[in-house]
Amino acid sequence: MGDTATNDSEWHNISNNSVHYLSYDKQDNLFPKLSKMIGDKTYARKNFGYLYAIANGAEEIFDTDDDTFIRPEAIPLFKNIKNCTFYEVNGGESFNPYLFFTKNSGIWPRGYPLRLVSSARWRLEEKQAIVESNKSVNIDILQTLVNLEPDVDAIYRLTVSDAIHNFPISESILNINSPILTPGNTQSTIWLNKKKFKYLYIPRWVSFRFCDILKLYIAQKNSRLSYAGFWTEQIRNPHDYLRDFESEITCYLHTELVINYLNNSNTANLSEIYSDLTKLGVASESEVETSLMFENLVSELIR
Repeated sequence: MGDTATNDSEWHNISNNSVHYLSYDKQDNLFPKLSKMIGDKTYARKNFGYLYAIANGAEEIFDTDDDTFIRPEAIPLFKNIKNCTFYEVNGGESFNPYLFFTKNSGIWPRGYPLRLVSSARWRLEEKQAIVESNKSVNIDILQTLVNLEPDVDAIYRLTVSDAIHNFPISESILNINSPILTPGNTQSTIWLNKKKFKYLYIPRWVSFRFCDILKLYIAQKNSRLSYAGFWTEQIRNPHDYLRDFESEITCYLHTELVINYLNNSNTANLSEIYSDLTKLGVASESEVETSLMFENLVSELIR
């Protein structure tokens, strides 16, 4: 998905049957009303990639960025997830997936409640338990942890480490059982159930480093999120950690509020959730209208 600053000619040169490049103008032509509402110079242009994929019959969607790649040795796992070993975690309100896949690493994911970081970097909560499952369950969304440049927050990079992490691929999948809500992102996420595609929506009027975190928390209101370990790796685009920190402030301040709201809300309707979050000061009125249009478009395209 291009934006107004994208060099269209470079991308058109690599377009083929496997790579479909949509310029800003093409997105605008396909979805004019939503395009006008979302505007330019925003990560939320990615929403048009989701809609384009759905319109062209996608049954599954791999959500990623231009600096993240599938590790060749993980391709068999992508092709046949049922061959993995399944585990599940129960108990508590949140969970740090690095506790399972990288014991004693002390890493926590972007979007994890800061209040829990000091205790949850190293050990499970007393009321949590991870057990092997004797059968695979239906997975709606599979989040893979990323090798080399895992998706950690600016506080981790500024105060703990900004080093490259080289982790082995795991053949295990961890299912997150309700009511646990755990951070997800758009770095490397496979959407396996098209009935949940409306939750692909990236909020437009939320900060760049919080928008995908909020999106995946909301998705868990009516979807199962599972984790796989290091099937992809990132050759990271340049980042300014202080600017990342600035963009993450609302993430630090609002994550617990969002978790508490979702655990006590009775609605799984996307626009209604954003309407409630507007009242809590997490979202804006514009988000309600935009999410409703996205939700309606998805419903029309899936028919």
